[in-house]
Amino acid sequence: MAEYFEEHKWLMLRHIVDFHADEVGDFVAELGCLHQQHMRHKPPFMNRQWVTTASGRAEQLGSGIACILRDHFELPTGLTAYKKMPEYSSEIPKGLLQDHTTRSWARLCVLQGQLIKALR
Repeated sequence: MAEYFEEHKWLMLRHIVDFHADEVGDFVAELGCLHQQHMRHKPPFMNRQWVTTASGRAEQLGSGIACILRDHFELPTGLTAYKKMPEYSSEIPKGLLQDHTTRSWARLCVLQGQLIKALR
């Protein structure tokens, strides 16, 4: 797995916060970004022996995995967009520059130039 992340350094890791079994008994990781990702042990393609036991899954809580859906800015299942802002041509709205304490999602599309914002 380390080699995968070495090749895909642009992927941000998301923390596993819980697991649940789907309708056929496969385990699904619930991620901190609110997405979900199946964790299957199907050798030789997916070697995740740890997912087959409760203690193995417990050991993985808090570990990071890549979330392609988050990296592609897809809203998690069950969330809907509630607000769309107009295009801004020069100055960033003050509301976007403030600290946010809610677990909200945002998608910013930069049409020209660049936007640099440090996330804490």
